[in-house]
Amino acid sequence: SYPTYGFFTSADGGEAFDANAGPNLALSSLVLAAQRAGRFWAVGAPPGVKERSLYVSNDDGKGWAPVALPVPGDCSKVALAASPADGSVLYVTVENGGVLRSRDGGQSFVWQSKPSSGYYSALLVDPSDENTVYVAGSARVEPQQSRTGIFVSHDGGASFEPAGRGMLPLTEIESLVIDPQS
Repeated sequence: SYPTYGFFTSADGGEAFDANAGPNLALSSLVLAAQRAGRFWAVGAPPGVKERSLYVSNDDGKGWAPVALPVPGDCSKVALAASPADGSVLYVTVENGGVLRSRDGGQSFVWQSKPSSGYYSALLVDPSDENTVYVAGSARVEPQQSRTGIFVSHDGGASFEPAGRGMLPLTEIESLVIDPQS
C-alpha cells in the first residue's frame, strides 16, 4: 500500500522506485540539494490547509522539519529552487513576487527582491551560475501594468527583466527546466 502523501525515490537511475512517505503534506515542490547527501527541500501543506510552508529533510526524506521564512501573510503560492552547483544556496519565491535567498542551507533567508504586485509560480537556478535565476509568473514592469511570462535575474534575484521572447500573454506557467547542455 502506498502512502497518501509523499514521493517516490530511485536508487538505480530510475529503473525501480520506492514509495517514501515523507511528510504528511500535499507537496507542490520537491528539490534535492546538490552536494548535500540526503537533503531534500519541499514546499507543501497539511491536508485541508491553503498556506504552504517550506520543509527540509537531512535523512533522505525520512524525517522533516519546518523552515521559518520571514514572510508575513498569505503563502499560498510558494516555489523553490536550489543551486545545482552549491547545495547550501536556496531560492524561494512567495505570494506577491518576493524572492528570498539562503546561502547557509536554509538557516537564514534574505530578501533579494521585495514583494510586488505580481506573483511567481515557478523558479529555476541556472546550473552554471547560481546568481542567474529564472522565474515564471506575473510582474509589474511599468506603473499600473503587469506582464505574464518568464523573467531572468543576473544578480541573484535582486532585479528581474523579461527573458528574451519569453513573454507569454495570459499563460500560467507552473514549472521551468533548463537544458544543462546549452
